[in-house]
Amino acid sequence: MASISSLSASGSGSSIYGSRNVISGLASGLDTESLIENAVTGYKTRITSLEQDRTMVEWEQEAYRSIITQMYNFTNKYASFTSASNLLSVGFFTGGVSTTPQGANAASVSAGGRTDSDVAINAIKQLAKGATYKVSGSKLSGGETGTITSDAAIDLSSDARVSTIKGNLTLNYGNKTVGISFDENEVYNSAEEFAAAINEKLAAEKITTDSGNTYNGDELIKARVDGGKIVFDDVSGAGNGVSIARASGDFGKTLRIAKGDTSIAVSGKGLSKTLDNAEFLDGKTMSFTYNGVSKSITLGKFENADEFIADVQSKLDKEFGTGKITVGNAATDGKLQITFDVGSNNKLAVSSSAGERLGIGESATSYFSTAKTLDQLGVLEGLTAETEGENKGKYAFKVNDEVIGYYSKDTTIADILKDMKAAGHTANYSSVVDQFTFTSAETGEASSFAFGEGLAQKLFGSVGDEGVTFENGQDAIFEMTVDGVTQEFTRSSNTVDIDGLSVTLKSEFGYDAGGARVEAEAITFKSESDTTNVVDTVKSFVEEYNSLLKSIKEAYSTAPAEKSSKTHEKYRPLTDEDKEGMSESTIENYEKRAKQGILFGDNDLSALYNGLRNIISENATALEKIGITISYNSGLTSLSVNEAKLTESLEKDPEAVANVFTGDGKSKGLMTSMKGTLDAYGSTTGATKGILVAKAGATESSLSQLSNTLLNKLNDIDDEIGEWETKLSEKIDYYSKQFTRLEQLINEMNSQSSALMGLSGGGY
Repeated sequence: MASISSLSASGSGSSIYGSRNVISGLASGLDTESLIENAVTGYKTRITSLEQDRTMVEWEQEAYRSIITQMYNFTNKYASFTSASNLLSVGFFTGGVSTTPQGANAASVSAGGRTDSDVAINAIKQLAKGATYKVSGSKLSGGETGTITSDAAIDLSSDARVSTIKGNLTLNYGNKTVGISFDENEVYNSAEEFAAAINEKLAAEKITTDSGNTYNGDELIKARVDGGKIVFDDVSGAGNGVSIARASGDFGKTLRIAKGDTSIAVSGKGLSKTLDNAEFLDGKTMSFTYNGVSKSITLGKFENADEFIADVQSKLDKEFGTGKITVGNAATDGKLQITFDVGSNNKLAVSSSAGERLGIGESATSYFSTAKTLDQLGVLEGLTAETEGENKGKYAFKVNDEVIGYYSKDTTIADILKDMKAAGHTANYSSVVDQFTFTSAETGEASSFAFGEGLAQKLFGSVGDEGVTFENGQDAIFEMTVDGVTQEFTRSSNTVDIDGLSVTLKSEFGYDAGGARVEAEAITFKSESDTTNVVDTVKSFVEEYNSLLKSIKEAYSTAPAEKSSKTHEKYRPLTDEDKEGMSESTIENYEKRAKQGILFGDNDLSALYNGLRNIISENATALEKIGITISYNSGLTSLSVNEAKLTESLEKDPEAVANVFTGDGKSKGLMTSMKGTLDAYGSTTGATKGILVAKAGATESSLSQLSNTLLNKLNDIDDEIGEWETKLSEKIDYYSKQFTRLEQLINEMNSQSSALMGLSGGGY
């Protein structure tokens, strides 16, 4: 029946016109939609075929990824050093041996491994030690332990200049922001000084651009003085605008800054004001931490130093108790140079917003603090920094002629100690006794420990300096009987190997204080094997290896299913129209047969299977000796385990079993070769991915899913589908316009005919 079509193509069976408004068959009586449908059938068939091709590629991808996941799990479980069942580790096989020291002095040693020799430790005269270097923390701080003394004396009645721009400034750089702050002790005498300070603060901040590169703030933004204003420029050449995002505190009020300003007017605006020291200190707080307990006090306004000291002493007595912290004045001319004394066995830390004015800086301690920077310690003066390369401007720190690191003025002592420990040395500071203790990485009489010239000696001095003590390293000396032969042995390490038995000496016994041998019960060793975990793991390995090999073999050797043996027609993915009226189980069964043989004849899978099978064949003799045999059934290679024989092999010689898997220097070993092959095909890490991963991507590697051969194929199909859909749409447009024009012409003819009939009286 003729109609007006304006239908939305929302699924199968919907109008081919989509959202087009088309006059359909009103005048002509033609079923134009059916006519157009028939005319574009070839286009629709091609699109459907491409969509089926796309589904087939997706199925290929799924099939490859299933095998890759199986390989990934297998490798991670049996060939990864982070796995508890790592068959590449000799220790996994030998770890089943438990060796226990026996006797009254058993606690003096620990042991591992096993030996066929008869071993007894009769006595331990001394343990091996590294060279030890000790230095007092007061040597670095330049002060007495237990006392804090301010750096300089101040006159409470003297004038003090303070900043009027205390606060924060945040700048916009393009779509990024960077913030800097100012405190009341930062006084600037000119616009030039102020601009220089802004640039210095910007240099300490980081800006990460949209490209992902990170720069110091002053590499992108520079402040300069222009006619009584601070002007901000983009010096990167990127052409980004620089403006003020916000200004807080006195900074914004004094300088009258508005959001969006591109400069700061400083002419005629006082950047500082004058107060006497007494006025400045009035209302400021001081924080104290005494032996872990923290308290704060508020300072008052006093005309002289004696009143100030008395008030602070009174408040500290109230907070911590009388006699805990003694407040004093090191100045003798009426000025104030405050001191705090807590004795050498107590710890005190002091901080204050007025710390700079009082001469204690941001914080001060009665003990050496490893949080102090090289700049705060003042040790860089006179030293020569590196002049080129990536460490330019930094200072080398050497121990035993080895560079531990390169450091700047902002490096803390804690940073240096951390790096020394990473290099193997012992490096500790005890605030209780105010002492650094350093021990060489190597032990034994030949060990040495010496700070190198430059920064290291400037900090910690040299052997022979006042406050430095040094002890040479020493060898371990012990008496041992092996297979009936008794001797005294000397070793540079406390861990010694005795015919496969690893013994660690932990404490002396069997000698008196003068070093003379005394009667003592010898230490003997009992070794027991626990092979259960190793046997269970090998059994699991064999099962999963067989399963992996079967999956690979079936994937490339199973032929696709055929709808008819006569026509050899293969299954193709169902279209949406095909699925109409089909049950879910019918669809599932159909797609199962359609996916069959999706990887049939794949050369890469065939090569992978043969590679894994050949590895087993090459190691067949060695495997059979420890109880693992190879069989060939229905064209498939598989392994089996003789549990009793494997257990016997592990109990007799676990290292020999380990060598079968890990190699013995002459051969690679089963797992080494197997991991190499599995990585070549299934590696998900590194710049070069495995062959199968490069082909299909892997669920275990997000990057590989974004770049692989089958993804490229899918994209090509998508592009082709898009091209054919465009052709289809254009063809429908063409025919629609033709039929619409036909309807219009017929309507015009009908109208003319009616008009003529009207003129003739409506009849003959």
